[in-house]
Amino acid sequence: MARFFSFGKVVLPSVQNEPFQHYAPHSPERAALKEALKKCRSEVPEIPCIIGGKEIKTGDIATQVIPSEHSQTLCKYHRATPDVVKQAIKAAQEAKDVWENMPMEERLAVFTKASWILSKVQRYEVMAAAMLGTGKTVWQAEIDVGVEMTDFWRFGAKAVEEIYGTQ
Repeated sequence: MARFFSFGKVVLPSVQNEPFQHYAPHSPERAALKEALKKCRSEVPEIPCIIGGKEIKTGDIATQVIPSEHSQTLCKYHRATPDVVKQAIKAAQEAKDVWENMPMEERLAVFTKASWILSKVQRYEVMAAAMLGTGKTVWQAEIDVGVEMTDFWRFGAKAVEEIYGTQ
């Protein structure tokens, strides 16, 4: 019999491993991944530093190319200056205080929702970025992004819920 722990009004659903997709020819997941790869290749976003939810454009712009195709720029990004790094450290310390004072149910909800978004909404886009940005194969991206990251967030949240339930 399964035991459910609750340390508030929220009980996380039971977790199962994210199923692998196999990207067979003419399958919906293969078509979705192909579309995400096409979109990722066609966009060259300019990525600012983001600190405390605010965009900071330093003007010191570098590019990331696709490792297997150096003529293809994947994105442009603003390099952080020493001052920007100091701002990021300060913002991270402030965010740490906010996070630590957030009720556990809300923290677990963040990871639970993130796992759902990754699995059901952004899977192919994140896989395409991983494939093009790091040179991963479809199967490597499926394992790392589609399955392991999703499982890590889900099982981690469930483990925290169980630990708090036994304390």
